[in-house]
Amino acid sequence: MVQTSGPERLVRAIDKVRETHPALRLTVLLQRAMAASVPPRRDVEYIENEGPTPGFVRRLRARGFRTVFVLYTNEPGFWKLKVLPFFLGAATILAINENLDWFPISLARPRMLGRHVWWRLGTSAEVDLAEALEMLLRRAVYPGRLIGLLAFERIETLRARMRGSPPSWKHENRPGAAS
Repeated sequence: MVQTSGPERLVRAIDKVRETHPALRLTVLLQRAMAASVPPRRDVEYIENEGPTPGFVRRLRARGFRTVFVLYTNEPGFWKLKVLPFFLGAATILAINENLDWFPISLARPRMLGRHVWWRLGTSAEVDLAEALEMLLRRAVYPGRLIGLLAFERIETLRARMRGSPPSWKHENRPGAAS
């Protein structure tokens, strides 16, 4: 579990996860200088955040977490820690909201995260925002695809010129082109 809220809510989330999954081996990444504010729980390992160093992230990743819980609450700050689970290589990332409910989040499938954001904004048309967020992410990728295709075309043209002939694939579909 990654601490992305104040200590009181974190402790409540730990207790809720423990209550729901008592056999789960739980490790909690604490925000810096927060160890004294979080009362220890039996059978819970606490790690204090060393900062966004590549070595620290590699050590966390090497632990092979299968599931990572992260608190997605309406508290300011914590944005760097909210991104951390995506770098840990966990198969499942679960967001915990203010009601201590959790839901899976994935950058590849942003609909659940979109619903959470829409819920946070206090509206009931959650599906519309989730679909809009998914469309926005797909459109954000589109320029990269165009750049890739343009780069491919330029590289192939350059290779053909270096061979001393025009690229054959450019003339295949033109009317009157020789076969």
